[in-house]
Amino acid sequence: MDNLEPYDIIKVSVEFPEAKEDNNTCKLIKVISYQDSDNELSAIAAELKKPVIVEDDFFNKLYYNRSFNNWETKIEFNGEAANLILEADNNNSFENSKKFAKQILKNHKKWEKNIQDFAVSKLLKLKNDTWLDEEEEKVSAQEFIDKMKVESVIMFHDGEFEFFYNDGDLFWGHSIQIRGNIKKGLDDADIVG
Repeated sequence: MDNLEPYDIIKVSVEFPEAKEDNNTCKLIKVISYQDSDNELSAIAAELKKPVIVEDDFFNKLYYNRSFNNWETKIEFNGEAANLILEADNNNSFENSKKFAKQILKNHKKWEKNIQDFAVSKLLKLKNDTWLDEEEEKVSAQEFIDKMKVESVIMFHDGEFEFFYNDGDLFWGHSIQIRGNIKKGLDDADIVG
């Protein structure tokens, strides 16, 4: 299995379970051959390698990421370039995620102010109590805000979201993560990575 690459065509011997309700799994018995040649499978693999792009009036172009079943694009959030990731729901639709992301982006100044204030209220004390270098002075709320730079926004189909910020070395290179819900507001701030 270590020799396999995405889109490789292989011939295998498998065993299917006797139980009819478990028809989505099988047991690999052995790999018969690697890099098999099959025109039909090669055509399918070639099609799967092509990028899937959706044109959108608001977001311009959205790119499908098959590995994570989401849609991605670049946005500007309060003057900063960031990645936007729209998660698909169980039906592979990203319409709800797109709708919620538009709501946030149309009111980005209000959201950014709320996020900054929330991050300060939840993380400034942690910074000043635990994450100061030996000679480092305590950080003010404005200094904390000035160091935060948005890197990515993940919008989920149920209205949940996550913002990730470069910490400007506040927490020695960890990211600042702010989570919330489009209807309920902000509910968690943490450092990750």
